[in-house]
Amino acid sequence: MVDETTLRIESTFEPGDDMIASSAEEKAMIAVISQGRVLTWSVKAPRISESNGEISSDSTQVDWSVPMAMAMQSPHTFTATVKVALPWYQPVLDLFK
Repeated sequence: MVDETTLRIESTFEPGDDMIASSAEEKAMIAVISQGRVLTWSVKAPRISESNGEISSDSTQVDWSVPMAMAMQSPHTFTATVKVALPWYQPVLDLFK
């Protein structure tokens, strides 16, 4: 949480040890198998203020897209800073903390 109305979301996709190619032959095989396939990830929120992904024109959704061949070679981190709408009664709940 950045502040009362802002959250920082971070998610990392890390390929498992069995997914990482060590030889040129394995890398070539993975490239063929994963050709045309894409790892996608989306987040929706009342307002997205910052991200390393593609933010929609109305700033309510961010999308990330990484070719599977790249995703299986190294970790990829997806980040977004979002504004969240608080319920009208939140100040009352805060009194009891």
